[in-house]
Amino acid sequence: MGKNPKIRLKVVKAAAMLLLLSVVLAATAVVYATTKGRIIWFHAVSSALLTDDGNATQGSVHESSDHNATLITLERNGGPESYWIQMSEGRPGYVLDCLGRKGEFPVFFVSTLLPPCAVNQETELQRNGNDPSKRRLVRQLRRLEFLADDGSRITASW
Repeated sequence: MGKNPKIRLKVVKAAAMLLLLSVVLAATAVVYATTKGRIIWFHAVSSALLTDDGNATQGSVHESSDHNATLITLERNGGPESYWIQMSEGRPGYVLDCLGRKGEFPVFFVSTLLPPCAVNQETELQRNGNDPSKRRLVRQLRRLEFLADDGSRITASW
């Protein structure tokens, strides 16, 4: 760039415009995908209480903006465990093991084309003999209960 301040100013302006254009383009894509139902937004439930077989435990709960999906992450001895709970009108809900930690931010979005735990869905269904009721999912107003992988009863209420 040399010592010419005019050229340096032009380069900085061009870089700033390129950055601004990129941000506007990304924001437009997210808004478009959200309105078309291709993105689901999740927010942290700050008042959530988690229990593991009746004992209070650390973790987080994230609920989708349409209230049809919940992501629960537990801090357990072996490390974090995350479970995706999907509820639909007129159909039984199901629980998927997400294989580790998910949902570390207060607000985030996921694609409906490939949700974060979808890659494990087939394994989960095989484990339960294609019977989602083996997780014994119970949903009440602001409360979820289900069986974790080790058979312990997980309860989230908020």
